[in-house]
Amino acid sequence: MTVINNADAVYLGGTAVDRVYLGSERVWPAFLPVDLFANSEQGAWYDPSDLSTLFQDAAGTVPVTADGDPVGRMLDKSRNGNHASQTVSGSRPVYRTDGVLHWLEFDGVDDTLLSDFITLTGTRCGASIAALWDSDVLNVKADGTGFADFTFRLTGNDFNIYQSAPQRTDQLSTITARTSGGVSVVTAIASESDAKTWQNGVEQGSRTTGAFLDFDSQNQPQQISLFSSVTGGFSSGSFYGAVVSLGYVESQKDQVEAYLANLAGVTL
Repeated sequence: MTVINNADAVYLGGTAVDRVYLGSERVWPAFLPVDLFANSEQGAWYDPSDLSTLFQDAAGTVPVTADGDPVGRMLDKSRNGNHASQTVSGSRPVYRTDGVLHWLEFDGVDDTLLSDFITLTGTRCGASIAALWDSDVLNVKADGTGFADFTFRLTGNDFNIYQSAPQRTDQLSTITARTSGGVSVVTAIASESDAKTWQNGVEQGSRTTGAFLDFDSQNQPQQISLFSSVTGGFSSGSFYGAVVSLGYVESQKDQVEAYLANLAGVTL
C-alpha cells in the first residue's frame, strides 16, 4: 500500500482507514488532534464525523447510524475519557449529514452535551471549535460547589475568562473571538499572563492584562459544556468538532484549525 502524506483518504481494499502505522510510527495523517495529548494532558477531542463515537442514549449502548438520530453520548477521542452526554432524551442534539459533512444540530431551547467533572491543574488551556452558533458554544466551567464561578468561555462573538477565588477578587477578561457569523473555526488560548483568539486562522484579539487562567487557584472540578451557558441559557447551531487541551500552545494552532476546517467545510 502506498501512502501519500497529504492524501485526503487512505483505503485498505475498499475500506477507508483513519490512520496508517509503519511499525509503531504513524505515517498518515501527518497530524491528528490526539497529538495534543501525547504527554497525558487533560482535555477532550470531539469529532461527530466519526460515527463510532456517537450514541443515541447517554449510556452509550445504541449507536447513531443515520441522519436525524438523537445524540445522547459523544465519546472523547483524546484518550482522557471525558465523554460528553445528555441523560434527558428531549435535550439531546441531532446528528446531521449531507453525505459529505457531519455535524450535531442544537435547537437553542434545551439541547446540550456535558462532560463529567474533571480535575484540572495548571495555568494554560487552549480550545478550537468548528461550529455555527448564536450564544455560548463552549465552556470549561466550575461546578459551583467550592467557589462562586470559573469559566473559560466562548460566547457569541467573545471569549472570556471569569474567576472568583480566595486568592483574588472577582475578575473578568473579555476579548473578541469572532467578527462575523457563519460556520467558523475559532481558537482561544489562554495562560496566566496572556490570552489570544483567532477566527478562521486570522487573529481577532489579544490581552496581556486583567484576569487570566489559573486552575490551581480554583480547587474545584471543571466541566466541559457544549451549546449551554453558565447562566442556564442555550445556543442554537451546528457543531462539527472541538479540541480542548491544557497542553495547547500557539505553535499547534494551524494544524488543529486545518483539521477542524476540513470537518466543517471551511476555507482558511
